[in-house]
Amino acid sequence: MTEFNAADAWQLKEGLWRPKQEIGDYVEDSGLPVPRRFNDLEEALGHLSTGGAFIIRSDCALEYDGPSGLMDSYVVSSKEIAFYKQYTEIYSHLPINEDEIQAAVARQNSYSQPQDEGPDAFWMSGMIIARIQATDPAATLEAMATMENVLGSMHHYATLIGEVDARAKATPSYSFWEYIPGRNIKVVADSAVAGQYYLFGKYSESGRRSWLVVNSEGVVINGDNQDQVFSGGNISDAIRTYETVRNLPAFNPAHCPVVEMQIDDEDALWFLQYHKTRDFYPHPERLNADDFDVSEGWLAAAGVRGAIAPRKADLILANPPGYGHTLPIEPNHVIGDVYARGSALTEVLCRKLAVCVIPITPERIFDDITASHGLSSEWFKPKASLAFDRRLEPRDLLKSVLLEARQNGTVPTIPVEVVSDGHQGFARVAM
Repeated sequence: MTEFNAADAWQLKEGLWRPKQEIGDYVEDSGLPVPRRFNDLEEALGHLSTGGAFIIRSDCALEYDGPSGLMDSYVVSSKEIAFYKQYTEIYSHLPINEDEIQAAVARQNSYSQPQDEGPDAFWMSGMIIARIQATDPAATLEAMATMENVLGSMHHYATLIGEVDARAKATPSYSFWEYIPGRNIKVVADSAVAGQYYLFGKYSESGRRSWLVVNSEGVVINGDNQDQVFSGGNISDAIRTYETVRNLPAFNPAHCPVVEMQIDDEDALWFLQYHKTRDFYPHPERLNADDFDVSEGWLAAAGVRGAIAPRKADLILANPPGYGHTLPIEPNHVIGDVYARGSALTEVLCRKLAVCVIPITPERIFDDITASHGLSSEWFKPKASLAFDRRLEPRDLLKSVLLEARQNGTVPTIPVEVVSDGHQGFARVAM
């Protein structure tokens, strides 16, 4: 089998390609455990009626090649249904239709309307789950798709990257997976340091979580495992499974994907998802810290991921204005504090720009990634990411640049110099 190619698959499947399900099928055919995939929502609801649980996973064609966190997935269990029934009972008189969904999204975006006027987008999604057993499956999926279309995150992403047939390729699609109780984990190979891995995990029910940076033997380099998500055995198993998936014929073994798995209550590993980040790219030689003296304005990064040769660039300090339909960025831009984490804009910037400078310690970044999708894109999708325990620019400079950009309607940036060898990195303001 040749390597998965989203564009080819889109054509071959006539716009109906569901990458998560098809990759799951492929990995299972290769001999690895994968949760059951149901043919449709009706079959999944039959599993629910026998005491099981399942996940309605977003499975849009564009999700394989880039964006994450832009569409919702839903755990459906008797517990989840009971929860949403309890808290959406006050809205039982409301229908679930496009007008009500439009109103719910407007409430969420306004941050001001009291909830007794009606549900916001979160609780409208809860209403869909609460009524899922009493609603025709086609109507349920139509409501979920309408919610995604009104929110518009995936369409916004497709528009920003200039995707041909953006609306068609951003069409919401779903696959239906058996829910495996236990611990949800993600494994990512470092893109510049051979044999180094990031592991993130949390218990599905309690939310207790852990993160680790380890070598290929499972020896912990850094981490917080107080909640005991990981043990010596499942660390080794996770890395071994990761490398097995990574080296399957349909994938590029030089790539460093995020591989999501589930550890069940018997400590067995189940494959869930393969998500693209960056290819492995080591720095030709280690940096010498003595060459980056603090007296010359250099600040040592508290942590780095990825390698980048020394370069001068313009650090974006905030969301560029008017980015709804075009993306006013230049190749020499560096992503910094873009105040739209988990947005279409962030997903595009993390892939289009080579470097991300994050004024947050690595420990906070990793905890954020473990708790939710968080800063995963900012850390893993640029060619290199550098974390600092403080901002690069002085406060007065930040204020003046933001004010000038606001007055002129331009992208607020400052010139910087950055470098990383994958082990250490440095940056400075180049005024």
